[in-house]
Amino acid sequence: MFPYILARDEAMKLGMKFFCTGRRCKHGHSAPRYTKTYMCLECRRMHERARIKANPGAHRVKCLKWYYANLDKGREMARDYQRRKRAAA
Repeated sequence: MFPYILARDEAMKLGMKFFCTGRRCKHGHSAPRYTKTYMCLECRRMHERARIKANPGAHRVKCLKWYYANLDKGREMARDYQRRKRAAA
């Protein structure tokens, strides 16, 4: 997934959001990691899915708040989704 191995400090100097050491995280994932938190992308996805599953109502409220605060961008994203959906069919 990540094209090259790069140390965290080098990635931070270059202003990169992710880095990859080539080593697995404590949960066995070999995904790239965030430079700020050192958390691997796959662990972050799992954490986010569990949080949403535990409280889906709060997630929906958060999404709706973002949508109404960013109406133009939200509508544009919805249109793009519909276009992709129609093109795939």
